Amino acid sequence: MAALYRLVAKLAFLVLILDQASKLWVRLDLFAVDPFGVVKVAPFFNLILRYNPGVSFSWFADYGELGRWFLSALTVIIVVVILWWLRSEPRKWPTVGVGLVVGGALGNLIDRLYIGAVVDFFDFHVSGWHYATFNVADSAIFCGVGFILFDLFFVKQEK
Repeated sequence: MAALYRLVAKLAFLVLILDQASKLWVRLDLFAVDPFGVVKVAPFFNLILRYNPGVSFSWFADYGELGRWFLSALTVIIVVVILWWLRSEPRKWPTVGVGLVVGGALGNLIDRLYIGAVVDFFDFHVSGWHYATFNVADSAIFCGVGFILFDLFFVKQEK
């Protein structure tokens, strides 16, 4: 059991460092002079600087400080619950998934507490349609949930 939590801690720490370092680079270097600029990376991908006070697709963005503290508390509760759940799932894929989710959740929590909003900068687009802007933490959460679902639906469970 201790080995599982060490793996979760290592993955979470790695995601947290990558997430916070990329956000610092975007805020303090790439967009320091022009915070409304656009860096075109590919015909379908830009780097832009956005601050999201809500969650995915800016849901709950209109709730101000109440939303900020509610979402922060919800993040802490979710992290505690999935760490508690991991005790009953001592397998590889859920452990990797939990590590990624915890690291991403903590990365976004730091933004919410320190800045008041989550820093997003990946902008994918096609024919004028832009997907919701996201960051390294969001990507880790998405992949982590994918590992957990992969295990749930495709890995044969021992009875």
